[in-house]
Amino acid sequence: MKDEFDIVKASSKLFGVIEGILIIGSMMFHRIDLVIGFAIGYLINLVNFFLIVKMVDTVLMVQISKNAYLTSLFFIVRMLIYALGFLLAIKVHWINLYTLCLGYFVVKVTLHLEKYLF
Repeated sequence: MKDEFDIVKASSKLFGVIEGILIIGSMMFHRIDLVIGFAIGYLINLVNFFLIVKMVDTVLMVQISKNAYLTSLFFIVRMLIYALGFLLAIKVHWINLYTLCLGYFVVKVTLHLEKYLF
């Protein structure tokens, strides 16, 4: 992989395949929340992925004394974003919690597939 945009392009292909399967399942079970939960989970995952990229760029550019502080701050922000997604899925009935969790793993699965299969 060359950069983060190649990872996003590969993960969007995986997202399309899984989303297609979920669309068929949603039509069969008359539940649109499956598709919406997965899409929101994938978008939150992309935000966190770009936050990780930004964190690495920032940590490599600043002084060593500030690295631990910045890394901790970025980690807390990332966890708050994930928690916001979970809270949204719990409070709103049109977001499925299980497919939201599945959407959180698309980029991670893409990285493993790219590493071990190609």
